[in-house]
Amino acid sequence: MGESMGGAICYQNYNRNPSRWNGIVFVAPMCKVSDNMLPPDWVINLLLRLMGPAGTETILGYLPLTPSKGDISLLSHRLDEKRQMAITVPFVYGRVPRLNTAREILLMTKRITSSISDFDAPFLVVHGKDDKVTCPKLSQALYDESKSKDKEIKLYEGMYHAITVGEPDDEIEKLFKDVLKWLKDRV
Repeated sequence: MGESMGGAICYQNYNRNPSRWNGIVFVAPMCKVSDNMLPPDWVINLLLRLMGPAGTETILGYLPLTPSKGDISLLSHRLDEKRQMAITVPFVYGRVPRLNTAREILLMTKRITSSISDFDAPFLVVHGKDDKVTCPKLSQALYDESKSKDKEIKLYEGMYHAITVGEPDDEIEKLFKDVLKWLKDRV
């Protein structure tokens, strides 16, 4: 099970070693960063040129300067009281991502986007239709275009990005019931 960036990591790890996986539950997976969060293309291209190829390091890459639109905590949590709880958790990284991290995320999501049609793992995708951080349309594309024979998608009306913690409790409970049903059906 992988949520947000964890979903992208599950996707990549499955592709590296499919025999170790029986299935994946993607929770609002970061298959693509939402266009709402990205700066203009010229800014992305300039930063990628300045920083160099994936895996390289420059002093620029350590700076917390990632250009994005909007406060991720506001865009992730529909309920303010749940957002307030989330931002007080000490192990949640609540600052602007470093440029190296942003570069790796962009490159990773490009690899995922270009390989969706080859993806064959059994999977369930759960995603909020009103997610402004990751792209529910790409979750739909993952479902539509992957060659997996065992796949399911659940898109939840009105839900944001943090669908396991940032929504009303009854909606979170429904989401987890859907996930547990999918898992139980395959055990």
